[in-house]
Amino acid sequence: MRFFSPSGEHPACGMFTPQHLITLGICLILIVIGVYCSRKLKEKQIFWIIRVVAILVTILEIIKIGYKFYYNQTYLDAWFPLAYCSLFIYSIWMVGFGKGRIRAIGLGFLVGGGIIAGLAFLIFPTTSLMMHPIHHFLSIHSMIFHSLMMYVGITCYLHKLFVFNKKGYISYCLFCLVFMFLALIVNKIYDCNMMFLKEPFNIPLPILQEIRNNNQGLYTLIIMVVYLTIPYGGVFLIDKILNKGEKDV
Repeated sequence: MRFFSPSGEHPACGMFTPQHLITLGICLILIVIGVYCSRKLKEKQIFWIIRVVAILVTILEIIKIGYKFYYNQTYLDAWFPLAYCSLFIYSIWMVGFGKGRIRAIGLGFLVGGGIIAGLAFLIFPTTSLMMHPIHHFLSIHSMIFHSLMMYVGITCYLHKLFVFNKKGYISYCLFCLVFMFLALIVNKIYDCNMMFLKEPFNIPLPILQEIRNNNQGLYTLIIMVVYLTIPYGGVFLIDKILNKGEKDV
């Protein structure tokens, strides 16, 4: 089996198959080990790790884009990094190499969005394992990418680099809205489906396709609201449970 074989040449791994579940288990174990080993690191060391991860995920993304172009998948939906999870690339550069407000906005996504989004993809790998075998580059890339997203987000959270308060939520929303509006523009001009704002693609929720078929505007609004509330809200709720009785600063 070729590591970089074209799409459709081999049967896809699929979701909740033994291969997927074993890979999911390995990823979660590695995330736990990584977070545990990082628990006593100093803040400066954390930011060095973030910079290394930023460079690593960028190199992997460039290889992914090269793969797409090699097989003539040059339409924007196939290669342009403008999915919700792709925002990890931009946010981690902002955190690793930015300062002040830029870093704070990036942390808003790494912690407020990346943890839940990374976990959701590892459980529901709709855009990789549903299309490729587990040993394919794109499958391995996606599992590594989202595992790193979770690791970085949890590590930043445990080191209290991000605070769940009004200012933190504004940072998260500002970051997401910039890319969502960019996605809307690109979708309109090039007839794309960036950030799934046009259609649900492989999302395993038939009701979304039904809503989209009946009301495109409502579907887009729902997806935008989900991005702005569910990932952040999930970690916010966990934070409140873990820090019950404490008030936000």
